[in-house]
Amino acid sequence: MKMLIVGAGVIGTVYGVHVAAAGHQVSVLSHGPRTGEVAEGGMRARDVLSAERTDVRPAVVPDAAGTTTSSSSRSGVISYPRRAPSS
Repeated sequence: MKMLIVGAGVIGTVYGVHVAAAGHQVSVLSHGPRTGEVAEGGMRARDVLSAERTDVRPAVVPDAAGTTTSSSSRSGVISYPRRAPSS
């Protein structure tokens, strides 16, 4: 499945990260200052139940046709396990 995120705010980021982590291709529509941040540093979300953090690097595209403008057209997914609480 391919997903285009229009608006990479809180909701778009959460859905985009989880869909990419499930193995699907995620792109972000280029508009506004947030997409510059996404192109440079990707998107990340933390699961509220497990506290696991997932980082993804979606493609940033100028329109729905999907031509890539980011430095990498490959989506990458990195998951970080939950940290043990410090005592």
